[in-house]
Amino acid sequence: MFKKLSIKVLLIALVILAAILIIIRVTENKDRTFRSKVLEFNVENITAIDVFDPVKQLFIRIERNPDDTWQVRSDDLVYSGDRDAVLNVLHMMNDMKTERIAATKREKWDAYKVSDSTGIKVLLYEGDKDIADLYVGKFSYKTDDPTKNLYQQGRTKMTSYVRVANEDNVYAINGIIRMNFTSGVNFFRNKELVGKDFAELSKVSFTLPEDSFILEKSGNRWYIDGQVTDSAKTEKYLRTLSRLRNSHFIDTVNLSAEIPVYNIIVEGGGFDSVALNACPADTVVRYYITSTFNPGTVFDGSKAKLFEKTFVGRSKFVISD
Repeated sequence: MFKKLSIKVLLIALVILAAILIIIRVTENKDRTFRSKVLEFNVENITAIDVFDPVKQLFIRIERNPDDTWQVRSDDLVYSGDRDAVLNVLHMMNDMKTERIAATKREKWDAYKVSDSTGIKVLLYEGDKDIADLYVGKFSYKTDDPTKNLYQQGRTKMTSYVRVANEDNVYAINGIIRMNFTSGVNFFRNKELVGKDFAELSKVSFTLPEDSFILEKSGNRWYIDGQVTDSAKTEKYLRTLSRLRNSHFIDTVNLSAEIPVYNIIVEGGGFDSVALNACPADTVVRYYITSTFNPGTVFDGSKAKLFEKTFVGRSKFVISD
């Protein structure tokens, strides 16, 4: 009797062991389908990005030029691209680490805004080959202080949801992804007006309605008409000038026949001179500002005090008594 009982116990144990092995194998197979990183690619090899927002019905094409600059196309218009903005987005997409699988069924896609009609579709290309196809969905956040919102102080946990095309899984990742694509074409446009390092500058020529003068470097000092300028004031202005950026574009004006009333020419070692011009506008915009560094782009001079920061008189550099 004990012998029969022992055999029965052994058989039961073998069945249980077999079941455990099956569960382990199934679990291992599931683990293999779990992406630790949503995408993996070489940023330097990416030659183009397509972005389609189905809600806004907006298509954006971003292409790398042979000289490693970028151009942006949308609605049959072509703009100079913001290299830093494009590369930051590519690095962010390449660094997306999966925290968990938020959903595994198609029925959940709309809830996370990763379906064909709700997700922002992003394709990456290496030459003519698309190497990544992604739907960027919604993002959510949690804060350690429920009385504070996303933009207030406090530790905030931000989670984005994405889906790889031809897959059912919705992945939760840390950070905000969608906001980089919902800002439209302007997010990827070149926002720089001078684009040179402060240390490279050696001469700035001003032609203003009330005055004309040249700010020029000799040795370690800056001079106007042979008179040394206030070093702190001059450096502050030139640093501001060298990194001028503005995202307030005006695409509805044609300035080809306009004569600028303000002009600055920036010169230095190792780069072509950059001309900044200001043409009269209406009482709201005041001045349309253009730059030869960013051809074809017109900036709103009233936004972020762009005109005031750029076109200054010689009194700006005078040593105070």
